[in-house]
Amino acid sequence: IGLDLKTLDQGSFNKVIDYVRVHRPDLLAEVEENYKELSSFTESIQEYMKLTPELKEKFKTNAERVARLLKDESKQAKT
Repeated sequence: IGLDLKTLDQGSFNKVIDYVRVHRPDLLAEVEENYKELSSFTESIQEYMKLTPELKEKFKTNAERVARLLKDESKQAKT
């Protein structure tokens, strides 16, 4: 989950965190850390556009880290 979605709410992040808590508790601290700032920003896309480029990049990087973790986890589960 990243800010590529038009609207986000805390529930979106909670679903990912709940999944990780059940299926990969060893990754939970890392996912929560990467989502900490990102999940606190649940404003509109207009508000997002007002953020500094640096903060947008940080949010993007953190969301990509979580996506990679879950993608890697998914690959491991299939093997």
